[in-house]
Amino acid sequence: MVLLLVGGFSVNKVMVAGVALIILIGAGAVGAVYGSDIVNWLRFGEKSSARQEKSLETIATLPVSEMYAEAQDRIAAGELNMALVILEGAAQRDHARSATAIGEMYDPARWGEIPSPFTKPDPIEARRWYAKATELGDPRAAELMASLSAWEEAQ
Repeated sequence: MVLLLVGGFSVNKVMVAGVALIILIGAGAVGAVYGSDIVNWLRFGEKSSARQEKSLETIATLPVSEMYAEAQDRIAAGELNMALVILEGAAQRDHARSATAIGEMYDPARWGEIPSPFTKPDPIEARRWYAKATELGDPRAAELMASLSAWEEAQ
């Protein structure tokens, strides 16, 4: 909890935000500043990052290569669920590398090497995504499917 010293009294940030919002509403200023950094600070207690502000609707309008790059950035930032959603959107639009990346998230042969939002590997799903990526023309997906088959035989 963040405490501020106001006029000799300590108050938390939520109280300050609530009072400020009441003042803004009373002054008719909320419509003028709605969506600005000030209102975001009042709502969330901190300035929103550009990454958080980029909506899925906006990302979905990007070319698939840019969606793939955005997903890789999300993976690097540890936002694995969001990365998966973005990759699935790109794969639905026939982006082979995105389908391969999803397969890798499921692949037990690569488990622990590739960040994944899943709690356990799923060779059936990995194979399904590798097959789609292969159909879409990613030669690496065929190599990964062969590696998965070898892993399954060794089990």
